[in-house]
Amino acid sequence: MALIKCSECGKEISDKATNCVHCGCPILLSPTNSNAVGEKLSHGVISSQEAIELLKKYKPNFLVRLFKKQGFSGFLSKFIGMTIVFIVAGRFGDVDMEIILPILGVCVVLLLLGSLYPLAHFKGYCRRRHIDEAIRKDVGYMNVAINAFNAFPTEKTLVYIRKLNPAAAKEIERQLAEKKK
Repeated sequence: MALIKCSECGKEISDKATNCVHCGCPILLSPTNSNAVGEKLSHGVISSQEAIELLKKYKPNFLVRLFKKQGFSGFLSKFIGMTIVFIVAGRFGDVDMEIILPILGVCVVLLLLGSLYPLAHFKGYCRRRHIDEAIRKDVGYMNVAINAFNAFPTEKTLVYIRKLNPAAAKEIERQLAEKKK
């Protein structure tokens, strides 16, 4: 048994491990274990076609759908709306402002966490099914990365893909620029 460094966190792990015990990242395979044809590889890494099929089945849950298109303006509008509702409720109701402010603070925290949750959910989905590994290795027409973006088309997803495969991100950006024309 030899020790190798994890490509994600840089900590030492066994070369026999399928995932890093520290961060959960799938272990990158050596060139001797990879298959250029796209067949199923050892250590749980899937082929490009299997990754595409999994991405086509990806259905975000309610919270992910709720925050899918939310940018800063979406967060800001929800925050302003909630603030107005709580202030009006406090002024016209029999509710003291000392009670409303902590509730408003909790709502702000929930909105912030909700805006971060969808991408974390998508990243977790990709890691659990080794789709992120397929995005790294797909060299043909970058179909896995394009399907990942189609499954969850946000700017954060594009940043995630750019981290895994910069060439695929450039191709997606080129296709988006063509659609805008």
